[in-house]
Amino acid sequence: MVNENLMKQAFLDIPGGVIILGAHGKMNYCNAQVLDLLEIEEIGPNMHLAELMEETDSRNDAFFDVIMDVSYEKKGEVSEHVKYYTSDGRIKYFHVTSALIRGEDETDVIITLNDETPEKELEASNKQNVVVLTSLVLAICLWNLIYEIWEKMGRPFSDKGMTLGIELIGFVLMAVVVFKTAIKLRDFGYGVRNLSKILIKDGLIALLLVGLMLGAKAILLKTSPGIFKENVPFWNWSAYNIGVPLYLITSIIQEFISRGALQEILTRIYSGPRKDFNAIVVSSLFFTGIHIHKGIVFMLGAFVLSILLGYLYKSDKTIWGVSLIHFVFGISPRFLGLW
Repeated sequence: MVNENLMKQAFLDIPGGVIILGAHGKMNYCNAQVLDLLEIEEIGPNMHLAELMEETDSRNDAFFDVIMDVSYEKKGEVSEHVKYYTSDGRIKYFHVTSALIRGEDETDVIITLNDETPEKELEASNKQNVVVLTSLVLAICLWNLIYEIWEKMGRPFSDKGMTLGIELIGFVLMAVVVFKTAIKLRDFGYGVRNLSKILIKDGLIALLLVGLMLGAKAILLKTSPGIFKENVPFWNWSAYNIGVPLYLITSIIQEFISRGALQEILTRIYSGPRKDFNAIVVSSLFFTGIHIHKGIVFMLGAFVLSILLGYLYKSDKTIWGVSLIHFVFGISPRFLGLW
C-alpha cells in the first residue's frame, strides 16, 4: 500500500476528488474534495465501497459499478462520464478516471473524480434556450402568415379574433416549455416570491397610468370634444362585456411570451453591461410586432408600454405584476371611449 502521508501531500491541492482503493474495494485514502463532491459527511477508516454505496442515493448503482469494476478487475486507464445523485435528488456529472499504483505487496487503484456539472448544466440550458427561441421564431413567422392572409381576405373578422390567435399561439408556447424542456415555470416569471408587495407596487403604477389617461381625456374634451360620442359618461361602465375578464388571460399570455420567455432567455444569452437593456428592447420589438393588426399608432404605444414593463419585469422577476399593469392599461381606454 502507498504511504498515507505521501498520498496526503501529493493530493492535497488537487481540485478534483481522489480515492485510492486497495484489495476488495477497501478505501485506503480519499482527499477532502471527495466528501464535497459526493456530499457526504465522512468516510471512516478502512471503509469499503459497498458501505459507502449504502449511504448514498439508491440510483447511484451505475456510478459505483464503474468504480467497483476498476477496483476488482484492476483495470488500468479508465475514462467514464457518469451521473451521481445527491441525497436531495440533485444530479451531478463526474468524469471518472483511473490508474494503477503497483506496490511491493499489492496493487492499488487511484480513482479521480472531476466535477463536470457546471458544463453539463450550461449545455442543457443552452439546448433548452434553443428550443424556446426556435419556438418563438416559428410563432412569429406563423403569426405574420396569419396576418397576411387576414389582410388579403379583407379582414373577414375583427381584430379581436386576431388577438385570440395570439392567445392560442401563447398556449402552444407554454406547452412547449412544460413538456419539451426541464425549465421550471417559475424561471419564466411564474414565481410568487414577494408577490403581495409586487402587486401593490405595480397596482399603484397601473393606477398612475389610468390617471394619466383620465387627464388626457379631460384635455381632449376641452380641445377636441367632437372625437368622443355624445351623451356618454366620462367613465362608461356600460362598455363592460365578457371581453374584459378574457383580456386578463390575454395579458398574462402576452407577458409570458414577451417577458417570461423572450426577455428572460435573451438576458441569459446576452453578455456585457447592456445585456438587460438589449433584452428589453428586442423583446419589446417582438411585443410590438404581435400587435401589427392594431395599426401603427397602437404599435408605437405598445412599444413604449413594453419598455416600461420590461424594466419592471427585470426588477420583479415575475410576470404577475406586469400582467396587472398590462390588463389595467389595456382595458381602461374601453371605458374612457378612447378606442
